[in-house]
Amino acid sequence: MTSANTFDAAKTMHLVAYLARNTGASLYSVLKMMYLADKKHLERFGRFIVNDHYAALPKGPVPSRTYDALKAVREGRFEGDAVAAKGLLRLCGTSHQFTIEGDPDLMHFSKSDIRCLDEVIEVYKKRGHWHVYRASHDKAWHAARPNATMSPAAIASTLKNSTELIQHLADPYPDKAEREVEPDAVPA
Repeated sequence: MTSANTFDAAKTMHLVAYLARNTGASLYSVLKMMYLADKKHLERFGRFIVNDHYAALPKGPVPSRTYDALKAVREGRFEGDAVAAKGLLRLCGTSHQFTIEGDPDLMHFSKSDIRCLDEVIEVYKKRGHWHVYRASHDKAWHAARPNATMSPAAIASTLKNSTELIQHLADPYPDKAEREVEPDAVPA
């Protein structure tokens, strides 16, 4: 099991396959849906679904490690993070369309992860690529320097409960230091 602060390539590739299988969307729409699902999950549950760093690329926010892994998949190089996609998905270089070769394993996701992913899938199905594209071009993306990493706090600042989320992201365990006692310490 990986830490909540660790990038999990297997979970990420299964998430990509889940979004692509349920929408038929191409690479760039899937990356935008990932961003929107991560924001939705952060707003409701205080954490991102996939712990990736979003870059403010010219066409919108992109999860950096995911994008790098998918570029390797597109080139047929199943190495590094892309190993997790082997036997699960392929990506056509010219059309950016996915071919799903295996079933996404939902055991990688919590119920809250699935709920947020399914809500974004429904938006995509009802409103389409351009709606998802425009929704991902939010204030956090506009405020970031081109090609720079968007901070989690900047992403959180676009949400209704931004003050609490930014505080939570800065210190997710605010009472932990008060509860912990050094092993050799003797209470006074």
